[in-house]
Amino acid sequence: MSQPSSSSCPHCGRAASPGDFLCPGCEAIVSADPVLASPQPPPEPSLVQGLLAPPQASLTRRIAYPPPPPPAEEALGDEDDEQTRAYGFRRGEDLPKVIAGLDLDARPLSSFEAFVVSFIDGRTSVAGLARKTRRPLIELQAVLETLIGRGVVRMLDDDDEEKTVPGVPEFARPRETTNTQPGRMLGTTRPRQESISRRIAPAGPTSADGALQKAIALERSGRLEEAIQVLEGAIAVARAPGPLFNKLALVLIQERRDFAGARLLLEKALALEPDNRIYRENLAQVRAMATTLSARISSRGSR
Repeated sequence: MSQPSSSSCPHCGRAASPGDFLCPGCEAIVSADPVLASPQPPPEPSLVQGLLAPPQASLTRRIAYPPPPPPAEEALGDEDDEQTRAYGFRRGEDLPKVIAGLDLDARPLSSFEAFVVSFIDGRTSVAGLARKTRRPLIELQAVLETLIGRGVVRMLDDDDEEKTVPGVPEFARPRETTNTQPGRMLGTTRPRQESISRRIAPAGPTSADGALQKAIALERSGRLEEAIQVLEGAIAVARAPGPLFNKLALVLIQERRDFAGARLLLEKALALEPDNRIYRENLAQVRAMATTLSARISSRGSR
């Protein structure tokens, strides 16, 4: 059996390029050099996005945006129309909610889907998501339709018994229908077609504790430490916690340069799977990176 070349992952043999930090195939650290060369974390870390997206080889986060929809699929109607004909969302009213847990191995997300989900904090409407992600509304509607159909997201609307998410401010809640007569008056809503949330994914049980939705809301409000705690707790009760502990550890390195946190997570992964060579070597790499960077800081301080 031939040994992998120096440009391949030593674990799975997948080709590696200069500057790669991670092997996307087996999620092993292939080189500490990118982290040592760039010890400062990105200005806007996204732990949830990193955890849900496919593994990326480089430290630079890349999103594969979908191609623009063809003209025939564009939403029709006036700007103040509450419902587009293409998908059935009510602009500014329907609130997406994440109902999936972290066990998404059977329905993995694309990098763009993970990007969108990382903004769904339970407070932001579909139109608000379009503004926050800086993507066209029709594009957000298309990806949300896919996520609803796969049971990752559902919509809360006026006809839904579950109209609110804990912590959602009053102004962000869907409006009650106050006018059932033909026409429309200020402050009322029009009768509308059945929402997409009911056509595709009827209301059902959510994830055990809503941990993913809670972590997104915490991260979006700037409470990263609490978000990490929530994610860590959810991983501990997942079907296969080892790979998720390993992936979250890598995300902490990529997004925060948090070597201490990554070390603790890898130790948990290794305690669950003591013979896992990838976890063991990732842990050794994290410890070595932390030691090297600490020595650099000490050297600069002694000058």
